Amino acid sequence: MKSVTSVHSRAEQSATAQMQSLGLGVRWRRWMFAMPALALLCLGLIVLSAIVGVGSITLTPAQIWRALADPDAASRLEIVATNARLSRAVMALGVGVALGMAGALLQALYRNPLASPSITGVTQGAVTATVAWIVFGPEVAPDQVSWVLPGVASVGALISATATWSFTRLGGKVEPTRLILIGVLVGGVLSAITSVALLWAGESTQSLVTWLSGSLASATWQKVQLLGIGIVIVVPLLLMAIPRANLLHFGDDVTSGLGQSVTPARAIVLIAACLLTAVAVCTVGGIGFVGLIAPHLLRWLVGSDLRRLAPAAGLAGGALVLLADFISRNLRPIDVGEWLNIPTNTYSAVTLPVGVYLALLGGSFFLYLLRRTRG
Repeated sequence: MKSVTSVHSRAEQSATAQMQSLGLGVRWRRWMFAMPALALLCLGLIVLSAIVGVGSITLTPAQIWRALADPDAASRLEIVATNARLSRAVMALGVGVALGMAGALLQALYRNPLASPSITGVTQGAVTATVAWIVFGPEVAPDQVSWVLPGVASVGALISATATWSFTRLGGKVEPTRLILIGVLVGGVLSAITSVALLWAGESTQSLVTWLSGSLASATWQKVQLLGIGIVIVVPLLLMAIPRANLLHFGDDVTSGLGQSVTPARAIVLIAACLLTAVAVCTVGGIGFVGLIAPHLLRWLVGSDLRRLAPAAGLAGGALVLLADFISRNLRPIDVGEWLNIPTNTYSAVTLPVGVYLALLGGSFFLYLLRRTRG
C-alpha cells in the first residue's frame, strides 16, 4: 500500500514539475515577444513626440533626419524643435525605465504588489533631500550641480526607505497593509518638510514647485547624458540585486535556506531601487506611480521572475512616461477650455507637468489595486 502511495506521490510530483516547466517556458516565450514589442512602442512614441508639437509646428521624418544628419541644410526651427523634442523624449524613456525597474525590485523586496517608490516614501525622500540641498545647502559651482544632486537624492531615498522598513519591523512581522500605511506616513512627513523648505526658497519657489510636480520641460542633451550615466552606474548593482530579489520574494526562510544572508541581500536590493529612483527624481522631479503601474502591466504576461519582469517593467515604464509627456505637451488647459466652451481667458496657455497626468492615472490605478487586494 505504501509503495502504491509513493508511486502516486512521485507521479504527482513529476506532473507538477512538468507543468511548472511548461509554465516557465510559456512565460519566457511571452517575454521574448513582449520585449521587442515594448521597444518598438517606445521607439514609435519617441518618433511621434519628435514629429508632433504644440500649435502648428509639426515636423516630417525627413525634416527630423535632416536636422540630425545635416544641420547645415536644415532650418533653425527644424534644428531647435528636433533637439528639444528628442532630448525630452529620450529623457522620458530613461526616467520611465529607472522607475519601472525600481518598482519591480521594491514589490519583490516587500512581497507587496502595492509597493512602489512613491508609495513607500523613496521618491519623497529623494525629493526632500534635493530641495533641502538647493535651499539650505552650500554654494556649488554651476558645472558641479548636476553631479552633486544625484548623490544627495540617493542619500535621501536611502534614509527614507530605511525609516519605512524600520518602522514597519517594529511590529514584528512585515505586514503589507502596515508597510503601505507607514510608507504613506513617512512620505507625508517628508512632503511637509519639503513644503517648509519651499518657504525659504524665495525667487526659485515657482521653478521648484514645477519640478516637484514632475516636469520634463527643462530637458537637454546634457541632462540626458547625466541620466544615462547614472543608470549605467547602477547596472552592476542591479544585476546583483535581481537574483537576490527573486529569493526574497519567497520569504526570509527560503532565502536563508538557500544559503543567502537575508540582511545583505535586502540591502543590495533596497540600494539598487533607491539609486534608480534618485537618478530619475533629481533629473525630472517627483514623478510618481510609474513604479506601481509598470510591473503590474507586465507581471500577468511574463510572470514574477525579475530576470524577465525588471527589464519588461522598465520598458513599460518608459512607454508610460513617454505617453504622459506627449499628452502633457499637446493637451493644454486652454485647449480643453475651448472644447468645453469655457471662456479661454480663465486658462493659461501653459502646459501641465507630466507628473500631473501620471498622478491622475496612478491614483486611480492604486485605488483599483487596493480594492482588488482587499477583495
